[in-house]
Amino acid sequence: MTENTPEKSSAKTSRKISGFLIFGALLLVMVFASYRNTVSTIACSTEILDTHPDVIMLGTWWCTYCAEARRYFQKNNVHYCEYDIESSAEGEKLYQQANGGGIPILLIDDKKYVGFDAVAFEQLMQARQKS
Repeated sequence: MTENTPEKSSAKTSRKISGFLIFGALLLVMVFASYRNTVSTIACSTEILDTHPDVIMLGTWWCTYCAEARRYFQKNNVHYCEYDIESSAEGEKLYQQANGGGIPILLIDDKKYVGFDAVAFEQLMQARQKS
């Protein structure tokens, strides 16, 4: 039988506290490392749609690629609007018509593009301007 002396009890408590501190520190590092400024969604309203935006995006609030696209569009003054496919009946309908396949879906002219890549998007917009 092992004896539970005050020294052993104190060492166990000290290890537990150290473990919690290390875990807490790692958690804080992960939170700060993953922090990015949030970008507000520009919802597709009748007024915006009447101005014929360059891009209509089908996405969700939690999608990291959607957030990346929003940041890019707003930083680069791309005229766009977005339907949330989870909270908008029109967004859900358009997503189903586009046969899903992932998010975001970018509707540009009569074409659909799944996903977002800044370099590919720039190339697409340059080719679009030439035609």
